[in-house]
Amino acid sequence: MSQHDPRQPRPRVVRTIGQQPGGPPPPSPPRPPEASNALTRGLLAFATLCLAVGMVWAMFVFGRYRIAAGSRDWPNTLGQVMDCREGVSTPSNRDQLRNELTYRYDVDDQKYVSRNVSLEGYQAFDCADYPLGKAVRVYYAPWRPKLATLTPGEGAGNLSTQFAGAIVCMLIGLLLGASQVAVLFRPEWMRPVRVPRRPS
Repeated sequence: MSQHDPRQPRPRVVRTIGQQPGGPPPPSPPRPPEASNALTRGLLAFATLCLAVGMVWAMFVFGRYRIAAGSRDWPNTLGQVMDCREGVSTPSNRDQLRNELTYRYDVDDQKYVSRNVSLEGYQAFDCADYPLGKAVRVYYAPWRPKLATLTPGEGAGNLSTQFAGAIVCMLIGLLLGASQVAVLFRPEWMRPVRVPRRPS
């Protein structure tokens, strides 16, 4: 039986923190910093996209909301029904049929023709309520008289819901972006340490 020579140093046994002799292998090391940074940058790009889309969406919807809500205070004049057709297909969907009303009106001795019953979306109506030649109250934009409606203020509620959705999209992008910026630029002492694997 061989004996250890006291003049020779004993071999050092290196163990990973938390590993017991003869115990199970240590857990897998954390994700490499390169992969973690790539994921963080991807989430940051997604957050930036959400924020940009939300801002553009909010500005677009807010502009339409101001017009729809402000139409209650527009000047008005008497117009006349020129035509009302039932079952007209829409340009975007040939299978969707709806009624189409055409009326005319005068503003400052200028003649205008419009088909707008509502400024936002389609307003369902019955052509029997709009016979040929019937007088209708027309509300028109003072800065653009050819923009007119028969139902002022309609659609403002739907636009307010869309505006709230745009704000939520912006908040998601803002919060997600702030969290990823904090992860990307965190101090060195907060970054995960890569533990080398034990050679097999």
